[in-house]
Amino acid sequence: MDFDLILQLLLGYLPAAKLILEFLGLLVIVGQGVVLLTPSKKDDEFEIALLSKPIVGPLLKSLMKFAPIQKK
Repeated sequence: MDFDLILQLLLGYLPAAKLILEFLGLLVIVGQGVVLLTPSKKDDEFEIALLSKPIVGPLLKSLMKFAPIQKK
């Protein structure tokens, strides 16, 4: 399932959805920042587990593209 295409179609029909997608993308980036800043390996494992899930992983990766702050 190509979430990039689905999100682009959603933006075509609902232009206001861009703000929502940017906010969700920002939450994903903040979550990744927390993982990087904390010394615990438990949250690193949780992030890896989330990104490896069949539906949630590609969706989170697609949402990261909408984030106003991009991870380098």
